[in-house]
Amino acid sequence: MAEIVVIASEILLRHNTELLANFNARGLSLRKIIFHPLDLEGIVNFLNRESGKQALVFTSQNAIFAFYQALQQNTDFLYLKKTPCYIIGYSSAKLAISLGFNVVFIGQDGHGEEFGNEIIPLLSDSKVVYFRAKEIVSRLDEKLKLNNIQLKEIIAYESKMIETAILQSKKPIQDSVIIFTAPSHFAAFKNIFSWDLSYRAIAIGKTTFKAFDSSVLGYVSKKRNLLSCLKLAQKLLEIKKC
Repeated sequence: MAEIVVIASEILLRHNTELLANFNARGLSLRKIIFHPLDLEGIVNFLNRESGKQALVFTSQNAIFAFYQALQQNTDFLYLKKTPCYIIGYSSAKLAISLGFNVVFIGQDGHGEEFGNEIIPLLSDSKVVYFRAKEIVSRLDEKLKLNNIQLKEIIAYESKMIETAILQSKKPIQDSVIIFTAPSHFAAFKNIFSWDLSYRAIAIGKTTFKAFDSSVLGYVSKKRNLLSCLKLAQKLLEIKKC
């Protein structure tokens, strides 16, 4: 029987176990997240240099959690939670709020390029710390630098492939609907399992959708959150049954 499979980070899956259960969806993590040590003193020195507005920018839950862990390990810097946070989507903002961060802006569109367009007018003449993955595809960093924003990039984490042999038994069955929450997850899936043409793929955002091969029957979620993806996946399964 066809299934809904969510390809996502361990953190995203762990924080959404109940939601996945409600849709009878299976979570599958293909990459492990490695958090980098963060130079909190360097962040403080950058933000305190001269006067002006200060802001933190996050485009993933992993980045938020990496910063949170660093603050928990060095409580002298916990006050940084009060710095205004600009976050790409509702799911990530929900996590940040639950961890005590000062979220002042949540991206309405939820996609990388549009998020940049949304926050640039708000961050003009600001000092911005952007917490990011080691590898990114959105080019948000370039966009911010070109718009009179003092930017400090922090590589907060990276993802590495889990051993293929461990994952082979977890390949989705034919006709499954597979949700991808990042471009790297699609690339990893192809490398491990290869793509079955009976699959249908859902991208959580436009950047992820662009990573799909032309042979993939793909869709983009209306909203950049897991709930929207799951609703679409459920609908696709129901259509297939008819």
